[in-house]
Amino acid sequence: MNKATKERELTEKQRKFIKEYLKDPNATQSAIKAGYSETSAYSTGCMLLKNHKIALELQRKRELIASKVDKYEITPEKVLKEFAKVGFADMGEFANWGEDGVSLRSSSELTQEQTSAVGEVTETRTTFGESGEKVTTKIKLADKLKALENLGKHLGLFKEQVNMVGTFQLMLPDDDDLLEGQGTLDQIDDVDDELQPGQDDDDLLLPMPGDDDD
Repeated sequence: MNKATKERELTEKQRKFIKEYLKDPNATQSAIKAGYSETSAYSTGCMLLKNHKIALELQRKRELIASKVDKYEITPEKVLKEFAKVGFADMGEFANWGEDGVSLRSSSELTQEQTSAVGEVTETRTTFGESGEKVTTKIKLADKLKALENLGKHLGLFKEQVNMVGTFQLMLPDDDDLLEGQGTLDQIDDVDDELQPGQDDDDLLLPMPGDDDD
């Protein structure tokens, strides 16, 4: 069975799921990006991975990717090096600008490392009348911030801090009243640590949302 026949057996959503899963092997997120319902994305993702046709197509595409990696001798070091070329590129290496205008350096003067950081070079010619002509040249480097972000993630430079704030419920010992309030998880832990047998519960109540200070 050829490639075209195999792909026709899959639905559009299934093909999108495969594409997203190859980018990031997270079945839930891949299902959502493929257009499946968020409420059932977890179970849908698990079911899709167990689908025989999808499993075969994932295997086929992984083997294809692996063959290309071997062909071009792609290594983590080479990928990081390319990110570094873009992330640390300096526009001053490609152009000069000042009161007299802007001038670009010839590509023949640039190194292979420098040209690797160039994302776009365009030249537009606009004619005015019979002899007038305006030439506009544009050079754009590849996404510098994106390259630095990828390098930073690889090096573990970015640490996400999550401050969880929300509604919680506390059941105090020897008290049948269910208390509701708002605060951080650290505040909840503090209450558990401070509560002692026989201590007055009212001394440990966290402020309710909207309560005014005495």
